[in-house]
Amino acid sequence: MHGNGCIVGFFGRSGRYLNAIGVYANPEFKLIRKEEVEVARIGPWGGDGNVLHDITEKPNHLQRVTIFSGTIINSIEYLYSDDNGQQHTAGPWGGCGGNGRKIHLDPEEFIVKVSGTFHPCAWDKSIPNVVSSLTLVTNTGKTHGPFGKQIGADFHVPMGSNSRIVGFFAHGGNYIEAIGAYVRTLHALFSEEGEGRVRGEADRLRASGKPNLGVGAVGEGNLGSGTIGEGRHGGMGDVGEDIVRPHEKASGDNDP
Repeated sequence: MHGNGCIVGFFGRSGRYLNAIGVYANPEFKLIRKEEVEVARIGPWGGDGNVLHDITEKPNHLQRVTIFSGTIINSIEYLYSDDNGQQHTAGPWGGCGGNGRKIHLDPEEFIVKVSGTFHPCAWDKSIPNVVSSLTLVTNTGKTHGPFGKQIGADFHVPMGSNSRIVGFFAHGGNYIEAIGAYVRTLHALFSEEGEGRVRGEADRLRASGKPNLGVGAVGEGNLGSGTIGEGRHGGMGDVGEDIVRPHEKASGDNDP
């Protein structure tokens, strides 16, 4: 069997025992690969926050991120495109303090890891927590940050191997008190057309007059060596119809 070929049925020769076995094969079977995209809203990390800052258009690709920070994360802004290629600007969210840094992402570059820290706000007891640091890592191996100071509890955005960050949402007034992310994941699926083609080939072989064609799993028995489809895998045996069940042993019969 070569490439994406598949076995769709069996035939054999037998008397009291199965003496030979062969297979029906469809050498042209192809697996049809489909891709499904899921965008999940994950988080946030930090405090409960005062004001929720979020986006309305589903993000597809993150193009630029701007972070202002000092000892904490003061604000965040980003540019992204949606599924139709339209660009949208989110933010700036937060206050006006800190030093700014713009991160430009190439068309084939995307963020694969986001981590940071948060801690209680020492100067304003009405604010439960503030995000104290952020670090971004791209698929090209670039690390941006840490921005702010790595003080407090650690967090990271959970992501799979086929995932990327495509946007953010946040809570806060004059500071970023909590932050979450939009994670885009690509799922690889096999279409049912592929399975249907196997079944369709089995139906075609049945219609061609091959008697008692069965479709089963490979490896249910011991196959002798030989060329697939030639009709003999094992000894010549007694002449019989395709896929004949071995006769049940009579009472008192002994195996040879």
